Amino acid sequence: MAMDGRDTHNSVLKRVLKVLLASYCALPFLLQNEFRDRLWSYQGGVSIFARRGACHFDQESTTAFNKLVTLPQGKENTEVLTALSCLALQSPALTLRQAVKRAVSNAAVCQAVCQVLQAMPSLATFKEQGDRWPLLCYLIWEATETLATSANEEANLIQLVSELLQPFKPLLDPHCPFWLPPVLPSQGFTHVCILPHLRDNITEPSSPNNLLMALKFLKKVINLQEFPTQTGNTAALGSSLFPIMLCLYEVLDSCRLLWDGVAMVAEKADVKEVVQGLLGKMGRIAMVTCDRAELEHGASWLINRVTATMHWTTVLAVQETLPECQQQQRLVPASLISFCHLADQKWVALPSRNTSQNVLPVITLLCDQVVELLLCCRTSESLANILSKILHFLQGIRVPDETSNRDFLEAVTLGLLQVLPHSIMGEWQCIMGMLTQLLTNEVLMVPCSAKYVTELPMANISVFRVHLGLSQLLLSVLQLLTSPCCQEWATPPLLHHVTRCYVGTMQKLLSEMLNSDLASESGCLFAIGQFFCHACEVIGSLATDDLKEQVFVLALEYLSQMEEITAASIPQTQVKSKQVSYEWTNQVEVFKLLANQKLAGEQRRTLLQKIRSFTPGGS
Repeated sequence: MAMDGRDTHNSVLKRVLKVLLASYCALPFLLQNEFRDRLWSYQGGVSIFARRGACHFDQESTTAFNKLVTLPQGKENTEVLTALSCLALQSPALTLRQAVKRAVSNAAVCQAVCQVLQAMPSLATFKEQGDRWPLLCYLIWEATETLATSANEEANLIQLVSELLQPFKPLLDPHCPFWLPPVLPSQGFTHVCILPHLRDNITEPSSPNNLLMALKFLKKVINLQEFPTQTGNTAALGSSLFPIMLCLYEVLDSCRLLWDGVAMVAEKADVKEVVQGLLGKMGRIAMVTCDRAELEHGASWLINRVTATMHWTTVLAVQETLPECQQQQRLVPASLISFCHLADQKWVALPSRNTSQNVLPVITLLCDQVVELLLCCRTSESLANILSKILHFLQGIRVPDETSNRDFLEAVTLGLLQVLPHSIMGEWQCIMGMLTQLLTNEVLMVPCSAKYVTELPMANISVFRVHLGLSQLLLSVLQLLTSPCCQEWATPPLLHHVTRCYVGTMQKLLSEMLNSDLASESGCLFAIGQFFCHACEVIGSLATDDLKEQVFVLALEYLSQMEEITAASIPQTQVKSKQVSYEWTNQVEVFKLLANQKLAGEQRRTLLQKIRSFTPGGS
């Protein structure tokens, strides 16, 4: 009898809940929101429908989420919202879990899920018993750990976070003049999805992706701080600004070498690029949000912590990020102070300790000093400019009297060999800017190779001395990097990174040259021709097809530019001397010879066909 009584009680309760749910579904959507919010405000109100069971939940949720992509923007149809509201009332945790899962898998559904959560803010801010932060924050991080290899899922998840962190217009009243506050609290999101993962070890198998996702999430939160709105999430970082920066500098310091025998090059390069961008933004936020005393105290604490435990280049990075740190003396190796005449009171020698890059054995003291100079310059463009001006003002670098330009050029080449493979694209540009100044001021001189010419050009090529010197330097570095002396540490991923940066650097160099007054100089065609010859040499030194393909595209770009120049100069060539025509014909023969020697298969056929297209008679 007791059993029958309990069964009857449960049966009656389920019928009551069924009637209550039916009555709820019949309410207008806005009243549904009010009823659900009021019910959840009572203890046990969230779990009241749990006794009804969830036997039809999966089927109903699948139907509702399949209709999400047709969700209207206004009042015309609230059928889907009503269905999801009923699901949320029965099981908010399951509804949220399904919403995040579907949003990650499909971009169209992702946008609709954002609208649903904004239409039902109490669902987005729902907390499970005992939790400090909304369940949505935990589900977002769970999603990061199950992302597929496809980049689409990551993009969808970041889009979901970005939308939910933003103020929004009411879904059922898009013409409302007021913005509502974000449904995803940035403070909770930061504490669940960002802060616990900034100290993840990048060398662990699962950590690089976790760290990178945490950094990408942090970028979204920092954007809210950098460009605040009246109703936006602007207090996410709070008093954690400088501690977070310290975590980021630890990550930056661990990425000083992009390959250390453990972590993958691409992952470290991606992390380093994101971290540098975040630190720049956080430095600007600190200037705006902190008063002067707080800024000075925070900057002093940060630089003391970094100086005590990290590499000297990371200390310089702190000083370049925070203006308050720039008032302090820059800590650099004593040998660099002597090498570059840094006698100013703004420079001070580091305590005696190992400061080298530790990539290759130091061949000469001069090479070690050049490495330190390059490491200093890659820290920031402004620091590279400061050193460039100092060196120009003092008429060069202090080197032993017996050191010839040849020795210095060898030291620079070996220094680049150690530093460039462990530098991301932005750091390459800082180093290229420094080398440009050394070449312009003739502190460094790179002889123009006669390997790719048959006679002295009649055109004036002196104005292209810097561009040709940079291209020749990079060619020397690539050839050394692919030689047997570097095979133990120049891994395929590292070579892929270097090749990508080389191509990007040369494309930028070509663009700058063509967009300047140099484009009208008579030697422009010769300079681009030398670039092409250097690219062919690089292709010949690379071992794998994917590496060759990157530089092959660059070589095609050079040929296209030369074709355009020759086509535009046809009227002038009709009155030019036979000597100029003969010189160009011989140069084209050099192009053909290099294409035949350094390339193979379809790439060789494509280049030869392109070369013939701007050869008189197509021969």
